[in-house]
Amino acid sequence: MEKIELLKQRLISIVNERNDFTDDEVIRVSQELDVYLLAYQKKQLCTLSSGDRGQGKHAGVDS
Repeated sequence: MEKIELLKQRLISIVNERNDFTDDEVIRVSQELDVYLLAYQKKQLCTLSSGDRGQGKHAGVDS
């Protein structure tokens, strides 16, 4: 989670500095952040799935 926060702050800083969402560095940091966010979300999903004790993936979650 710490790496995600660092990348998020770095991305915000670069965008503010360069004022260009299509800048190569903005895209690179954004893509790196995406990788970490996806890994974090997968980890959270696995944690939720393994902790449901066979009640289904979304047991206790309101739809």
